[in-house]
Amino acid sequence: MPVSRDAYSGSGLSGYLAQLYVRVGENDQALDTLGQLLAMPSSGSPFHPRCSSSIRSWDPLRKDPRFGN
Repeated sequence: MPVSRDAYSGSGLSGYLAQLYVRVGENDQALDTLGQLLAMPSSGSPFHPRCSSSIRSWDPLRKDPRFGN
């Protein structure tokens, strides 16, 4: 479900899409997707900057300054 049709569910799915991008090595695309999610007010995304340190799937992005370390 795209964000344009369902802002809550769509943003959550976009968060999982960003994790998928990381897993396949598409870090730039993952960071772009995360940037869009963080720009949304009150998204249902599984990503939150304060909680990201405990989620190992984001490890490949940690050295990138765009990740917000």
